[in-house]
Amino acid sequence: MYRRRILRISFIRLCFLILLSTIGAIAAANSVPVSYAMDSTIPTDQSEFIPPQCAGMSFDNIIVGSGDIAGGPGNDLIYGSPGDDNIRGGMGEDCIIGGGGNDTLRGQNGDDMLIGGSGYDIIDGGPGFDTCMYGGEVKECEVEY
Repeated sequence: MYRRRILRISFIRLCFLILLSTIGAIAAANSVPVSYAMDSTIPTDQSEFIPPQCAGMSFDNIIVGSGDIAGGPGNDLIYGSPGDDNIRGGMGEDCIIGGGGNDTLRGQNGDDMLIGGSGYDIIDGGPGFDTCMYGGEVKECEVEY
């Protein structure tokens, strides 16, 4: 009788330990490690992205890319990468910033601002009254129709 009681108590303890282990395993599988990273939002508007050379222009799109970049039918602010880019503004009055590398900047239609950067750049304004800047200086720009 004493032995049965010990076995019964041992069995109850074993079941209790199995239950606790199962609950602990489920809780561990659903835990998320603590992170001290923050998620914050800083309100901004379009004017903070517009370079001083393009101040006064309004834009429908701000495009940042690399390689082959094409603007849309509206007024675009287009930033190239430090590498070699081929950027086309499309329709509208565009501000195109080539960045570093050997870039080809084509304003296409509209009155465009084309800003070259370091590297050997080809700048073609296209139809319209276009302004070209290279290295912070206004340069003569050949416009092809």
